[in-house]
Amino acid sequence: MTTEFFKKLSSDFTQILDDSEDYDVIVEVGEEQLYLIHSIILRNRSPYFQKNLPILARDEFRIRKIKKTHIPVKVFDIIIRYIYGGTISLENLDPSLIYDLMVAGDEFCLDEFINYLESYLLDINIEWLYKNFDLIYHTCFKYETFQKLQKFCTDTVAKNPEIIFNTKEFTSIDENALVELIKRDDLRLEEGKIWDQMIKWGIGQNPELHDDPVKWKEEDYLSLEITLQNCLPLIRYFQVSGDDFFDKIRPYKKLLSPSLWDDLIKHFIVPDRPINNNLLLPRFSTVITETQVALISSWIDRKKKKNNDDNDNNDDDEFYNVSNNPYEFSLIFRASRDGFSTKAFYDQCNGKDNTIIVLKVKDTKEILGGYNPLAWHKIGGYQNTNDSFIFSLNDEDPQKSKLSRIQSSNSTSAMYYDGTGPQFGESDLMLKNNNEFGFKAFCKKRCYEFPIRETTDISYVEDYEVFQIICNVNKKTSGNESKNEKMNDIKMSNEKMNDVKMSNENVKTNNENVKINNENVKTKNVKTKNVKTKNVKTSGNESKNEKMNDIKMSNEKMNDVKMSNENVKTNNENVKINNENVKTKNVKTKNVKTKNVKVVEKKNNNYYSEKYS
Repeated sequence: MTTEFFKKLSSDFTQILDDSEDYDVIVEVGEEQLYLIHSIILRNRSPYFQKNLPILARDEFRIRKIKKTHIPVKVFDIIIRYIYGGTISLENLDPSLIYDLMVAGDEFCLDEFINYLESYLLDINIEWLYKNFDLIYHTCFKYETFQKLQKFCTDTVAKNPEIIFNTKEFTSIDENALVELIKRDDLRLEEGKIWDQMIKWGIGQNPELHDDPVKWKEEDYLSLEITLQNCLPLIRYFQVSGDDFFDKIRPYKKLLSPSLWDDLIKHFIVPDRPINNNLLLPRFSTVITETQVALISSWIDRKKKKNNDDNDNNDDDEFYNVSNNPYEFSLIFRASRDGFSTKAFYDQCNGKDNTIIVLKVKDTKEILGGYNPLAWHKIGGYQNTNDSFIFSLNDEDPQKSKLSRIQSSNSTSAMYYDGTGPQFGESDLMLKNNNEFGFKAFCKKRCYEFPIRETTDISYVEDYEVFQIICNVNKKTSGNESKNEKMNDIKMSNEKMNDVKMSNENVKTNNENVKINNENVKTKNVKTKNVKTKNVKTSGNESKNEKMNDIKMSNEKMNDVKMSNENVKTNNENVKINNENVKTKNVKTKNVKTKNVKVVEKKNNNYYSEKYS
């Protein structure tokens, strides 16, 4: 068994740094702060020093000197103690300082150090990353070692591209950031708008270019093509609409190869003709668009079109659009990619709940689908739910799309699991695999409100996909309010709720006091009931002094009773006031949501944005 004494070893090596005996390297940091350190430790702990120290000349005292005046003293002090002792404490450090440490750590090639700091920021300081997202996004792609932060940024922008595309600083982002974003299959932006942003960024790198490409010369197109050489192949050209192709891509025809241009012309004029180019798969879906996703999301939440008097599904608001859709559709199955077999479907979807199935009918290009809130299983027979629905979508006119919800009387037959493929109702929407003739769809109204097709013929399926529905908390809570206002509302809401709680406690305490005082009054009344304070005749063996004392005590007790009644009256008034306060505070906080909201804000003038850009 091996016993490790790393704690003492770390302490001893840190002491070597503090003693600085036998140093052979001087590092100047910040404003003339000198560190006397040892090359043998630097070379073994940092690839940067291992590479650069041997090539540095020594002075007459055989000392090597290094200048790192761009690194703050506080940052270098933490790093050099990590190099010597292998320890760091982050609990009391500001997140901006931790990010500075990462930037300096990258310079010294401290991969383990950076990996730990990245994880810490993402696990402990995620809110700070969102608040400073613009700055982090513009800087993290400059450092190859910041892989986790780059993924965090790209994931965030893919879901909410407006937070970068709509900023004035968009053209200053690093090329790697743009490439990583455009290559994403889940970038939630229409292809024509992605093209616009790419061109905007490219022109931003060539400020000498005129805004109007009609006025460009051949060398101008060549400059832009070279700038965008890593981005142009990532555009899904055949997913661009006809209008966008004509208005947005056609003016930049010279950026595209002749073969690609010919295929695009063929695609838009004779779309059924085969094309020769190797195509990237559609960015989001082979079947539906982002606009149709917003429509389906509205159906999930039982929304309705504004001023739509014909809607009878207990809807409570108007339809979502692409920008405010609170749901993400996460692709978990695509038949053309994963296979049309029933086994392929269950391999990817078994046990997954809250899913949307969409399919495209071969030849007719109809789009059919259904929503299943329950988890898929190979066996189980009929399943009960009141929330499932089936639909057909109209590409040209969304108003002609058909929605059919499960009838409440047939909710026990909403879904059917038998291991042969997805099935809604008894036969309202069925997808079955026929090994001999291919994958088929069949629709006949039985359990749902309306038929979604005009025909009950069996049709072949060109492709079908399954998406799992994920709620986007940011969009679900945002509305038209700013994120800062949301955070303030939450803070105020919590404070008001605390006030209400304290008020209720005060009411409870005052009620208890009233109860006690009433008991005292009752007791005192009982004790003084038979005492008379008028002329008293003494009798028997009682002395006049004793009678006078009784009268005096009686008067004192009556005064106590009077004071108690005053206290009761005062306390009852306090109770009434507190109840009014509680009522008022409850009214004020009634509409305040207290969910956590992730926010994205800009923050400028940070050290690392100025010094490491």
